[in-house]
Formats: sequence, C-alpha cells, structure tokens
Amino acid sequence: MENEKHRALWDEAAKTDPAFTRKLTKPYPHTDIQSTYFFRKATELFGPCGIGWGFNLGEPIIRTDTATTGAGDTFKFTEYLLIRCDVWYKWAGERSEPVTAYGCKSVHTTPSGRDPYLDDEAVKKATTDGIKKALSMIGVCADVYMGQFDDPHYVDQRTREEAAKDNPHGFPAGMDQAALLPKGEHEGVALEDCPEHYLSRLAAEAKGVWQDAAKAELRRRFAAAGKEGD
Repeated sequence: MENEKHRALWDEAAKTDPAFTRKLTKPYPHTDIQSTYFFRKATELFGPCGIGWGFNLGEPIIRTDTATTGAGDTFKFTEYLLIRCDVWYKWAGERSEPVTAYGCKSVHTTPSGRDPYLDDEAVKKATTDGIKKALSMIGVCADVYMGQFDDPHYVDQRTREEAAKDNPHGFPAGMDQAALLPKGEHEGVALEDCPEHYLSRLAAEAKGVWQDAAKAELRRRFAAAGKEGD
C-alpha cells in the first residue's frame, strides 16, 4: 500500500496518447513526444502553468567541444547550449521542491544540403528539452521512456483507450446521440429524442450501425441515470 501511495502521481501521469507521438530514426531510433502535449499533461495533472506548476531557468551556458584524431589534430568542433530548468508543481495540496534537469541544444543547425548556421531558437529548444526531462522524472509520459511504445500491442491498446474517452458509450464512427433516424416511425428524429421502447427494439432487431447506435444511446441514458446496461 505504501508503494502505491508513493507511485500515485507517477501512475496517473504515465500514460501517453499515441496521437501525440511519432517514430524518429535520428539521431537514434526513438519515440518522440510533442512538447505541447507534455505541457498539456502537466496542466491536466496540476492546473494552469504558473498556478499549479511552473519552472525557473538558470543562465544559458555555451559549451564548445573539440574532437581530435589519435595524433592530436583537431578536426571538428561542436557548440551547444545548456540551460538549467527547475520545475515545481502542486500535488495533494502541497508545492513540491524544484525538480532539476538540464536542457541541451546545439547552437548551430544544419539543414539538409545547406551549410550550418546559428539557431536563434536554441534557448527555447533547450528550455523545452529541460522541462520535458524534469517532468519525465515525476512520471509524465513514462510509458514511452520505459520502452512500452516499442510494443505495437501496447500502442494499439492505448489508442483504443484514448478513443474511448471521446466516445465512452460506443457510438459508431461519425455518429452520436444527435444522429437522425433515416426511416421508420421516428424518421428524422434524433436518437436522444426517441422513446426508450423504440431504441430497445432497434437494439434487438436492427442491423449494422443503427443497431450499434441504438445500443450506444441506451448505454448513454443508463449511465446518465446511474443504471447499468449492455
């Protein structure tokens, strides 16, 4: 029980919506998560940025590294920017201590077929990188970082779970309770306005999407009334 208590925030934050991810092969194969989705997850967990969670930044640090041959000859240099990100959040009525991570971004960018040039968004990109790293330490999108998105079955399961949030009663694609019946004694009437006895008949006797739609509308009504139904 104590472990579950300690892991409560982690477990609530861990699941990622596959719609906001993409597979990348460079600089190494990995699943990339949209930065704005990260911030949305934090907002869902803690409240608006600046109220329920936020961050403070250190001064940017520019580092220059030189790569050399075995003979000691310098053949390349890389400049990159580091920035300290202290992320805080409110949980269970308390404000956390800062969670610290360093964001990193190359100062130069090299588009395909072009010479390197100074990246004027390096500070912003390094800041985003640092915030994402800090939030990942408390469990945000942990399923990606723990390798679960390497399993297609897990990704498919998460896709279905996210779809169910938007359609909890199981209406067929493109339909909801406002769908109009195309024929019958209630032709042109929305599902939500149909008598329950007629919906029950459709659910038992109709075929295809209208049978599914009638069942979904009955489930919606049962849920609203606090009942259970198939």
